[in-house]
Amino acid sequence: MVFRSLFLAFLCAASSGFAQSVEFTPEEAREVAIAAVNAGDFATAHQLSDVLLQRNAKDVSALIVRARVAIALGDFEDAETLAGSAFSLSSNEHVRFAAARVVALAHANQNEFTRAQFWLRRARQVAPDADARALAAQDFRIVAARNPLSVSFSFGISPSNNVNNGSSNSRVVAPDWANFLKSFLGSSAVVGDVVDLSAGSQAIKGFNIQAGLSLGYTLGQTPTSRTTLTFGASANQVVFTAAEKAANPTIDPRAYSTQSLSFGLDRVWAADDGGYYAISPEVSQVWYGGSILQQSLALDAKRFWAIDERNGFTLLPRYELTRYPASSDQSQAFGVSAQWQHVLETGGRLGFDVTTSKVSAKDPLKASFGGGISVSYSHPAPVFGLDISGTVGQSWRRFEGWNGGAGTRSDATFNIGLDVAAPKAEIYGFVPVMSLSGSATQSDRDLYDKTVTSIGLNFRSAF
Repeated sequence: MVFRSLFLAFLCAASSGFAQSVEFTPEEAREVAIAAVNAGDFATAHQLSDVLLQRNAKDVSALIVRARVAIALGDFEDAETLAGSAFSLSSNEHVRFAAARVVALAHANQNEFTRAQFWLRRARQVAPDADARALAAQDFRIVAARNPLSVSFSFGISPSNNVNNGSSNSRVVAPDWANFLKSFLGSSAVVGDVVDLSAGSQAIKGFNIQAGLSLGYTLGQTPTSRTTLTFGASANQVVFTAAEKAANPTIDPRAYSTQSLSFGLDRVWAADDGGYYAISPEVSQVWYGGSILQQSLALDAKRFWAIDERNGFTLLPRYELTRYPASSDQSQAFGVSAQWQHVLETGGRLGFDVTTSKVSAKDPLKASFGGGISVSYSHPAPVFGLDISGTVGQSWRRFEGWNGGAGTRSDATFNIGLDVAAPKAEIYGFVPVMSLSGSATQSDRDLYDKTVTSIGLNFRSAF
């Protein structure tokens, strides 16, 4: 049931012959019909497939042949119906794979590229062997290159020891700022007292349930440039464990949930040295606990240099103007990140990232300066069938104030992450990825000492 790769032009061969009487068994008729459609003899394939379908309307091989003839004749809707029926009727992987690719081809010929991609994922799911899986991925890339619309979904559930970003300390020394006492401690403590933090200020165990949608629409494209309109939406719903819920009945986990929306424009164009430039303005809004937390206007730029076949360097400057409706305050952030990517002789990938940023704001709680470094590594070959990559980093940040009082605050945070992907557990072209992450923050203000550990499960596209 193998036929020429999808999305190459069908060559309609004109056939001539003479009338004669030939008898075939159904098996022979199928073989001849398949050979005819492969050779471009659509008249013969049409005739034989029609005879087979008159004999048995559920003849899946005849349905596929007839669908391919319909595509050659430009009857794409009929091709969808015929091949879709073959896919539904058969339990044979070879038949279902061929049928799914024909349906995808029919959609692609009608410029229904997203629906074609859906059927190619179905083809990948039922592919009988590695070669067929690779062919489905190849077809998918061909369609994706022609599709102006890109769609990406994400969903994950992550257990965490700190879903509310609370302090790892249960008590702190009371500072000399009444505003701090009112907002965090809810206490009339005397300066110097050791005060127990409220339950809501301490780390709470639970789950982060995350979902996201990203859309991109190509407005224009040339061999050396592309302009894409982007949209993003995400939500993180916090759920406490049963024990934490029982211990904190007055705390609503929804108070720590977040949602965001963003709209942007990506402009990418090639550089003469083999690298490229990119610029991406974006507007966004974030909700926290059901109320608007911030509204932002950001401008990201990117310059990539391909140093050689194994080394690349990226520079990423960023500017962001943020407004906080609750306080009518605003901030401006300037930052830059430098990244070096290196491919090892073993095939593994090594990355180094150095970043720095400054936030200017009237509110000293927001005004800050900081930076960080990180190292990432992707292993070149599966380990026990698993793809492994990880990152480790250290960051520092100094704030100009602490809750409106005199003095500064300095934090140092250590981060570590590990991603483990299972290609053999792929579902419809999506590979499950387990992410383990941890961070520890040491601050010169006890309240901000915290540790966060999380285990997440998500999916990424295999192609």
